[in-house]
Amino acid sequence: NYILGITPLYFLQSKSICEQFNSHLISLHESGVAEQIEYVFSQVSSGVSDFWIGLHKDAGTNSQYTWIDGSPMDYKNWSPGYPGSSAAEKCGAYSNGKWIALSCTKLLPFVCETPPSL
Repeated sequence: NYILGITPLYFLQSKSICEQFNSHLISLHESGVAEQIEYVFSQVSSGVSDFWIGLHKDAGTNSQYTWIDGSPMDYKNWSPGYPGSSAAEKCGAYSNGKWIALSCTKLLPFVCETPPSL
């Protein structure tokens, strides 16, 4: 299940909102899921093509991007030129079918993913 955050927030604010709903920013492990979410966003809020996903990079020169839920990085869909080498771009977003790295203080809508019910 997914929760769409229509109000644009910073990455950490988005993460915190998801946690309040016992969920996390979405992790993408196959193609298709994000495209479906992008379609739903387009139906409820015109012009939304970028949104936060649960991809981030810790501080440090050799750190890699990881999913905030700890799941494996078993699928990658970076936009050409990403991730770049900018130290300020530590948070991942979905943008027009691909992933991009941005400053965590950019304001974007977001998607929370709830764990499957037992």
